Amino acid sequence: EGDATQALTLLEGNESPLELWDARREVEAALICLASEKATPADHKAVLDILTQMARAVELEQDSTYLELNYRFHILLIVPANNTILKRIAEDLFQKTHQIL
Repeated sequence: EGDATQALTLLEGNESPLELWDARREVEAALICLASEKATPADHKAVLDILTQMARAVELEQDSTYLELNYRFHILLIVPANNTILKRIAEDLFQKTHQIL
């Protein structure tokens, strides 16, 4: 019941899940473009490390671990963009879509 209540709370502002995903996709794409220009070898390694952890979680059928790693993966993708405004918007969208999942 708690999860259903959280999902309903997210949608109280008449936000449709599809609109949230569309907004997230667009903001994330802009941030990834910026990040790809600025990413360092350390950024690349962090992304590869978390992808390895995600693959392991899938192998072990650890759904909740996978979802948490997936959230962290998307945050890691946008960090190198170094744009605090877009990052704040993206984090809010990530959080909302993560809660819906």
